[in-house]
Amino acid sequence: MPALPAAVSQTDRICLSHLFRGLMEHGEARGVKSFPALNSNLWDKLLYDLKERYPTEFGRFVFEWDGPVPVSRDVDDVMFGLQFMCLERRGDERISLQPDAIRVQNSTFFSVPQNFEEIIGAAFDIASGIEGFLER
Repeated sequence: MPALPAAVSQTDRICLSHLFRGLMEHGEARGVKSFPALNSNLWDKLLYDLKERYPTEFGRFVFEWDGPVPVSRDVDDVMFGLQFMCLERRGDERISLQPDAIRVQNSTFFSVPQNFEEIIGAAFDIASGIEGFLER
């Protein structure tokens, strides 16, 4: 891993798997039943919008503009791993957390930035504004 600039500590960086899991936990607590399919560009849109709002935490993620929405290979890589660790897939391909998956929030198992709760709240607000992201 390349060295980080002095202004960005390792704890300021966010792990996408923790972000996506934290968002799903946050959503579940608010009545969300499912989230977009693993291969949905809605996840890329969410990450792109978060990068705009939190450039320090998300600045390292690169996007390509091959279509109508920005796409990041990082999202594909994280979703590939999460499908084996903690996600359930429904018949229509939408996803949710497995009921017995370890939770990111309120856990000492995961290392998250100090402003993680703020970022999760912002992610939920952004996701709420993206048509088809949250199913209640």
